[in-house]
Amino acid sequence: ARLDAQLDRLGGATVGWPEEEHAVFLRVRSQLGSPPFDSERLLSLAALKLNTITDGELRAHAAGCAAREELLEEKRAAVSAWRGARETSSAQRVERERAIEVELRAREDAER
Repeated sequence: ARLDAQLDRLGGATVGWPEEEHAVFLRVRSQLGSPPFDSERLLSLAALKLNTITDGELRAHAAGCAAREELLEEKRAAVSAWRGARETSSAQRVERERAIEVELRAREDAER
């Protein structure tokens, strides 16, 4: 929930920009081989394509995109850890159930 709230504060999937402008920014980044968001080459080429956006707005958007990417990675790691813990817990429960079954069978055999 904390990570989702932080992602929402960043402005969602488009980091607060209109979809079309954000798509142009991402397309430029992709064409350059996905350099870091603060890459001067990315910012320069994006500025040429998005000529109505100021340098400050572009840099702020790039910083927001980088922050969003970090939060998404943190969220993926948290979900993965949760799934691992859940699987471990499930495996432990199955093992306990098997041990109980073995013990019950042993008692039944001893009573015969």
